[in-house]
Amino acid sequence: MSMSTFDKDLYRILEVHERASKEVIDAAHRTLLKKFGARKLTDDDSAAKLIGEAHIILSDSKERWKYDDHRKKNAKRELGPYRDAVKIAEGGFGPTYKAIHARLGEPACLKHCHLISAQADEILTQEAKAIWNLAHFGIPPMKDLFSMSDGTTVLAMGWVEGITLMKAVEDHGKMDPENVAWIPARLLNTLVYLHPHG
Repeated sequence: MSMSTFDKDLYRILEVHERASKEVIDAAHRTLLKKFGARKLTDDDSAAKLIGEAHIILSDSKERWKYDDHRKKNAKRELGPYRDAVKIAEGGFGPTYKAIHARLGEPACLKHCHLISAQADEILTQEAKAIWNLAHFGIPPMKDLFSMSDGTTVLAMGWVEGITLMKAVEDHGKMDPENVAWIPARLLNTLVYLHPHG
């Protein structure tokens, strides 16, 4: 099996718990193959192929141990319904992460307020309320505001793909005035939109 197979959630594919016995894994494999029809296990990206790969690994105790070990070593931070959180910045309230919505597979920007206080929570709540209904190309869309089990709060926004200005200068050197001029123009356009929206 390739390492890319090890990067998939094989337990979820077989619809079994991580502590499932070999007998339960075998039964899930048989049932799911019936559910998805008699397709060849070699069909690219077919459900049957994924189910077959998951069964091969999870039904073999040595392969399953390797898979579980790989998952532990490569586990990434989870924040609520988001997984694979990678820190991209640090602010006054705490870290900001790029993460993936676990169900939708869509990227998001998460602002995690690590301060546990009524004041910090209120400030983040007011920020969320202020941007909740905004829709402008210069502002990432608001997605969610939720509390973690440890009492901290997370503000989820849409992810805007691109590079930072610093990275652009590092990669390409000094920018000419024409290329620089559009940056404040877009910022001013965003401010013009924000002003009447409070």
